[in-house]
Parts: sequence; C-alpha cells; structure tokens
Amino acid sequence: MFARGVSPELAVPVRVDELDLSTPERTAATVLTTIPLFLVMAAFAGGMQLASDTMAGERERGSLEPLLLNPAPRGAVVAGKWLATCAMAAMGVLLCLVGYFLVVKRVPLEDLGVRARFDAPAALGMLAAVLPLVLAASAVQMWVSTYARSFKEAQTYLSLLMVLPTLPGMMLALSPIQTQTWMFAVPVLGQELLAGEVMRGESLGPVPFLLALVSCVAVSAVALRFTTRLLSQERIIFGRS
Repeated sequence: MFARGVSPELAVPVRVDELDLSTPERTAATVLTTIPLFLVMAAFAGGMQLASDTMAGERERGSLEPLLLNPAPRGAVVAGKWLATCAMAAMGVLLCLVGYFLVVKRVPLEDLGVRARFDAPAALGMLAAVLPLVLAASAVQMWVSTYARSFKEAQTYLSLLMVLPTLPGMMLALSPIQTQTWMFAVPVLGQELLAGEVMRGESLGPVPFLLALVSCVAVSAVALRFTTRLLSQERIIFGRS
C-alpha cells in the first residue's frame, strides 16, 4: 500500500475502542460473587445441627414423647425449637459476614483495580438481605428432620437440602442475569441477588427487601404448620415412620 501511495490506515476503516462502563463496586461484586453464596449457605448450615437434634435427635433418645406430654400446645413446642434454631443460624450468618469483612480489609484489592464496598451500611444491607432466609431455612430443616428416625438420618437429609442454596449461586456466578423485581420474592435466589446488589452499591429501596422478607415468612409459616401436624401423629412421635 505504501508502494502505491495509499495510507495503511485505510485497511482498518473502523477503529474499535473498548470502554468498561461498570463501576468499581460492580467489578468488585463480580470478582467476589462467592460472598452472597456463602452467606446463604451459612443460613442453612448454622442451624442444621440444632434442627436435626431437636427433632430427630429427641425422637432417637426417647425424650420427645415426655416433652409432648406437658400441658403445652404442640405449636408452642415447635415454635420454641424453631426460634432456638433461628438464633444459631443467625449467629452463623453474622460470623460469616464478620469473617469476610476482616479478610477483605487485609487483601489489597486496590492493587487489583477492585474497589469493594465493605462499610457499615453495606454490612447492614447484607444482613437485612440474608437474615430473613434464616426463618425459612430453619423451619424447613425442622420439617425435614421430623421425618427422620435418627440423628444420622436427619443429617443425611439436611446435607442433601444444602444443595438448594448452591444452585442459584452457581447459576449467578457462571451466567449473570438481569435482575427483575419478582426474583426477590423467590427464597434463596432473592437473598443472593439482594446481597449482590448491595455489594455493587445499587440503590434498591425497601420493596425488594420486603418481598424477600414476606416470601421467607410465608415459607416458614407453611413449614411450621406441617411440622406441628406431624407431631400429632403417633408414627412420628414413636419413630415408626
């Protein structure tokens, strides 16, 4: 082209420039996609031992029958076990979040071009996103454990149940999706989306948090209702299922 007096720039008529429009917070959220996943898993793993012990464990030890002979409604007994399980699961979520904060503070993310939002408002936002899942996870774990005849059997069932929070997390990590409002009403998926949006520094408003809370409360009510009904059956109380 030089020999013919033609500029070589004519061979490339269109010049493409790459411009990253994502904010540093969004880039950090993409890099740290495992944090919402492990927070959700902590909501399930934190109360798993207590849920299996208070239901299947008491059946195996023979202490469930004397407990139900007390002049207390079965719903009150189930609610007490559920609240204790929720407390343990909430503590697991809190410890997991504190651990991540301590680790991220020591990692030089700025050197990697990543700016993560790990301040007090972000921590409160992530807690508000994940803590409602504790209610639903603990209630479902107690419901599943009621069917088990021994502590080990309940552990097997609940270990399989732990697959549930990993599926949305892996899907979001491998193939990010466009967030829509109805997704926040889906337990597990809504919590992981909320935690991710908080990490990105997005302004969400109260509606997504309310949707996530209402859906978890609804799941909890259904699971606790079925658990209470199961404790009225002899085959469940005496371990004949």
